[in-house]
Amino acid sequence: MAITKIKGSNIEDGTVVAADIADGSVTDAKITALDSTKLTGTIATARLSNVDLTTLSATNLTSGSIADARVPASAVTQHVAAVDLSAVRQDIAMLAMYNSVSDNRAAYNLPFSFVDHFEDSSGLTTLTDVARNGDEYVSTISGGGLDSYTKLLLHMDDTGLTDSSATGHTTTLVGNAQRSSAQSKFGSYSMLSDGSGDYLTVADHSELQFNSVAFTLDFWFRLTNVPAIGGTPTSQVFFAGATDSRWILLAFRTDQSSLNMRMEVSGSGTNAWNGATVGEGTKTSWTADTWYHLAVVRATGTPAVRVYIDGVLDMTYPYTAALNCSSNLQIWGKQGGGYTNHPAGYMDEFRLSVGIERWTGNFTPPTEAYGALVTNATGTLISDTQTAPAATTKMSGVILYKDNAGTGTLGTDLKIYLSANNGTNWTEVVSYGAVTPLFSAGIKMVRLGETTVTSGTAPVIKAVWANQASGSKETQLHGWAMNY
Repeated sequence: MAITKIKGSNIEDGTVVAADIADGSVTDAKITALDSTKLTGTIATARLSNVDLTTLSATNLTSGSIADARVPASAVTQHVAAVDLSAVRQDIAMLAMYNSVSDNRAAYNLPFSFVDHFEDSSGLTTLTDVARNGDEYVSTISGGGLDSYTKLLLHMDDTGLTDSSATGHTTTLVGNAQRSSAQSKFGSYSMLSDGSGDYLTVADHSELQFNSVAFTLDFWFRLTNVPAIGGTPTSQVFFAGATDSRWILLAFRTDQSSLNMRMEVSGSGTNAWNGATVGEGTKTSWTADTWYHLAVVRATGTPAVRVYIDGVLDMTYPYTAALNCSSNLQIWGKQGGGYTNHPAGYMDEFRLSVGIERWTGNFTPPTEAYGALVTNATGTLISDTQTAPAATTKMSGVILYKDNAGTGTLGTDLKIYLSANNGTNWTEVVSYGAVTPLFSAGIKMVRLGETTVTSGTAPVIKAVWANQASGSKETQLHGWAMNY
């Protein structure tokens, strides 16, 4: 029976049967007559399996609403998690500081200002027992990355590429793998593989039995060439067990030019390479002779494993079993016992951390080689000297700071001083204003009260830390400004 015999009354009273909508009889013109009252029920997933939504535009969604059930929370969470908002949050905090500088200018009649949020060291003259950490903050606690959680750390700078962690695992270079001075991310050397079967192996050890504990694997790599997409699926392996009963495998798929993850226990995998969608990364654009940072992170008791490329979430792998190393660990090379595809290029600063989820969201990759944490109880930071057009005896300012551990008391654990004569005379600010609501990741802003200083034309600002201790009182300075 042709679709033309179906009328509104037939649809409403439920008398439409399969024969009424035979193949080829339903046209676009017929479908346009349907309104929302005819679609109040649930449309099964199977009915939508062949629906093409690529042409859906904003004009098709101008009215009505999509029920929550139609938008799975897991899908929303995955896409939102992949959006890096750290730069936006930082910009908001900086915008607030600039606004406060402007307020000071008007309130105290101090028309000139100096602002620094430590994106580089150009505005800093003196750093005594403090360090600028990446492009973010200054504190007396610096370095790090080499701690009790670090079970394997290869700087690639020493002969034999030895383990710098406290564990001191024995490492062995296999094939043509070598310590190379041609390229390095940090230091002067990296590990080089020519793609012919070279790799570095680490003997099996109980510390590599992850089970259900948290772990973080991160390193830098640089491909000498990027394989063309297409052909038979093969894998250039970055990290794997030595037998085909792999415990964790991270590989570069040459047929897709994406990073893929697969985990197995005693040969029982949750993902097959051919046709698999789970465990396949989203980044497929790579450039040869370019350093990339890669991190694999899992939280304690959480089966999902997250993979980050250059600090941005690339995939979430829903692995549910415990992880156990049943064989030697092979790095930057061979997959299992029978595969011959290997990456050609360099690897540097390889770190394996057990018992810690070092990153919980998008992050800024490390800017230096990992080392032991340096903790100074006290420290001093002094800005570059500015030039005032006329002598001044009044100054004020603004600071952005964060209690990374414990609660620092302004005026005790962190003091701010001002000087108009290049530090010949320092005066602590007369008051620390009210703390603003938190900005990004706990950053707070405080306006410094108008302070009388010794007359001069060379304004400068200083921070002095006291009572600092790793894990119990860590006060970070994320930005500062002075009005003069």
